[in-house]
Amino acid sequence: MVSKAFSVTSVLAILISAGVYRFRSFYFPSIECNSDPPISFGSNISWNACNVFSLEYESARSKFRNAVRQLEDRVDIEKFALDVVDGDDSMTIDIAVIKGTRDGVVVHSSGTHGVEGYAGSAIQISFLQLLQEDPIVDRPTVVLVHSVNPYGMKHYRRVNENNVDLNRNAIADFDKFLKERHPNIANYDSYRDFISPERAPSAWEVTLGWWISGIHKLIVHGFASLKQVLVAGQYHHPTGFSYGGAERQPSIEILTKFMQEHGFLEGKVVWIDVHTGLGKFGKDTLLLEETTETEDSLQHIFPTAEHIVTPNVEDKKAMGGYDLTRGMVLAFLQEKNPSGLYLLQEFGTLPPIFVGRSLILENMVYHYGTNKTVGRQFLQPSFYPQSSEWRASIVTRGVALLLQSIDYSNSLNRSS
Repeated sequence: MVSKAFSVTSVLAILISAGVYRFRSFYFPSIECNSDPPISFGSNISWNACNVFSLEYESARSKFRNAVRQLEDRVDIEKFALDVVDGDDSMTIDIAVIKGTRDGVVVHSSGTHGVEGYAGSAIQISFLQLLQEDPIVDRPTVVLVHSVNPYGMKHYRRVNENNVDLNRNAIADFDKFLKERHPNIANYDSYRDFISPERAPSAWEVTLGWWISGIHKLIVHGFASLKQVLVAGQYHHPTGFSYGGAERQPSIEILTKFMQEHGFLEGKVVWIDVHTGLGKFGKDTLLLEETTETEDSLQHIFPTAEHIVTPNVEDKKAMGGYDLTRGMVLAFLQEKNPSGLYLLQEFGTLPPIFVGRSLILENMVYHYGTNKTVGRQFLQPSFYPQSSEWRASIVTRGVALLLQSIDYSNSLNRSS
């Protein structure tokens, strides 16, 4: 039986590997795009998505800052730059606070997972450009948080400068958590040689070997078990995959302090945190930790979302397998202000096995390879595919959710 499964695995691996090379040039070009089909918002507003996306962190930050400056004569706006990478002010969390004309706060954050920040950045820049044409007179205060993890965004990693996954790091009491959580709760150590081997990947693994090993494990152990190992987070292997750290990281601490000091974590705040990697290509899944809204009402409030997942939904689509995951940023923020509505907006990219492979190989290259920058070739196609269709969908759906959140915030404050 094992021999037959291995034979099937080999055939599938060859077919998939051939497919990788077929689309690699499409999803990983060396230059930025020049012109996408125009994206329209309303009857008079349209733009080229290439103008709001970037291939480098420095370009994304510059576009965000320029868009903020261009709004200064149109709306009441403040800008901040938070230093979160010790001794390096070239990597910052940039924040734009667009003062509202009514009560309420809507927060939109990008780049918690570094490389995934290019999507959220493009949405924020698009929204700022939209305000140049239509300032939206009736609005709450809107807070745009650009690149929560600037190191990861700049270096095309999901983790930060300490190899910590920020979305496994937002733990209220780390000492208590580490004492109570079993290190091997999701069988990380059982799969450690597969997901976090302490060596650089060989040319054989990069081309075909990983597919044979990975698909064989998928057949033997099942998708659900492997996904849970990958997403649960671990706290005892600092150079390993999905490491949550041993203490809260500066990005979490500094951002939380800023939001509390400015009163943005009080009352009925609506917070959107943008991610990429899971789900249908270019489509968005909304994940909510806790909410008093019903599923029907959420679908009415956010009609453009492809899927909405709450704790009560049995079929969690792309967001399944997170039962053992702790330390997610939005859950941490919700503990501090339970009155808010916290939305994780996840845009799909490639099939899960491609995403998992890229994360495993990138971690091996970064820690044990001779050239850390090579890891970019794995993560960029998996979290930031270079596709006109994908870019258009991210901007359209991302801005739509932000506008719907503004309407929702207005409705809450009208009724209160």
